[in-house]
Amino acid sequence: GHYDLDPRQAKRAAEVPGRAELEHDGCNLALVLRTILADPEKRRRAWSLIRVLLPFIEEIRVDAIAERSLIATVKEKYTAGTAIPSFLLSDGTINLTALVVILYFEEKPVVIIEESERNIHPHLIAKLVSMMQDVAFHLGRQVIVTTHHPEVVKYGGMESLLLLRRDREGYSVISR
Repeated sequence: GHYDLDPRQAKRAAEVPGRAELEHDGCNLALVLRTILADPEKRRRAWSLIRVLLPFIEEIRVDAIAERSLIATVKEKYTAGTAIPSFLLSDGTINLTALVVILYFEEKPVVIIEESERNIHPHLIAKLVSMMQDVAFHLGRQVIVTTHHPEVVKYGGMESLLLLRRDREGYSVISR
């Protein structure tokens, strides 16, 4: 699967019915989260992964709106139990949640993610790259990430790095 997450789309309410697989821009994140959270084992696994990246989150829920749409809500330890709808969450929180879904729940043999570090706090990049490596090594998925960010390159390791550039005629050239 190819993903270019757009937090504005991922924050929106998702239509019911909709695709069970995450759309390339994340626009049906609430619908996919509802499916994950409905399964006790997947819920436990998702929760443990999200807590690694977002330890301030106490609960994630998906609520119905007029029986036609779904919206994700989050309770943070800073909000005294008040549920925050996804459209008020930070772009980074939405992107990290969607990246956990992509990496651990989409079950595609090849995952391509455009600029995975977009909107993510720099100190979380090492954890995110570690998760990508975990998925590649333990789940046998190929994870391809485009980036211009030096921290992603640093934590990804030189042995995993492919450089894409243009030659004098404008053709793409890939090198190690």
